[in-house]
Amino acid sequence: MLLSKMTKDERSLLLYLETCAVDYGGRVNFQRMNKEDLIIIAKWSTQKIIEYGQIAFEYCNNDGSNWVKLTPEMMILAHEERTARAKRMWDKKYFKTTEELRE
Repeated sequence: MLLSKMTKDERSLLLYLETCAVDYGGRVNFQRMNKEDLIIIAKWSTQKIIEYGQIAFEYCNNDGSNWVKLTPEMMILAHEERTARAKRMWDKKYFKTTEELRE
């Protein structure tokens, strides 16, 4: 899979799932996703580029009731997209740095 072939929704979902995998131990909050996200997750699961499922009931909490594990390929894509997003956000920032004001 190539990042350039992914839709905006797929790239956004990839970043969310990567955050879940890295910062929340794989726990996914189902309430933060929509119908389109679930369709993408089903497709990616079928393609075996992510693993996704439900957490056993007794371990569910407000942090989520589902889990995700990304393949190494998807982790690389997530890093590429996070880097690209950081550049896009920086390029359209609404503030000036002190260095920029000195120029």
